[in-house]
Amino acid sequence: MLGYHLIMEKVKFLWTTEYPSIPLYTGQWPAAFTGPGILMQYSKGSQEPATCRTVKHEVYLRLICAGSEEKAAHELQQEILALFDQSYLAVADRCIEMKTEGGLVEKEDIPVGEEPPFVGLQFTYFDDRGKPEEYPVMQKIQTKMIKE
Repeated sequence: MLGYHLIMEKVKFLWTTEYPSIPLYTGQWPAAFTGPGILMQYSKGSQEPATCRTVKHEVYLRLICAGSEEKAAHELQQEILALFDQSYLAVADRCIEMKTEGGLVEKEDIPVGEEPPFVGLQFTYFDDRGKPEEYPVMQKIQTKMIKE
């Protein structure tokens, strides 16, 4: 079963492979952070029935960009958008749908100045439901025909 943690691991792997000199943090910024860097946060998730045997999942991640004197935050935002410009992400044994958007964080309590840029990643995938309930099967059927 796929989950948001596997998606976050894949995003982090892709970023650190392409840009090893710019760290990607999860959860919160480190106490002595000065930049540049990316903060990945699990924003929200949802699920709804798709069929009687499958569930549609949506996972939203937010990558907040913090620049420095060497690299501006908006440059990091553009690099993230370029890295995730495909419409899918290969995670585990499947490719899941991905949408991206850019914007500015409003009034966030983070040590990188006011309104840093972010990239939102939305992932959509389908999973099988848990094991369905099994009911006892009829063992014997008797019929009686009456002729009138």
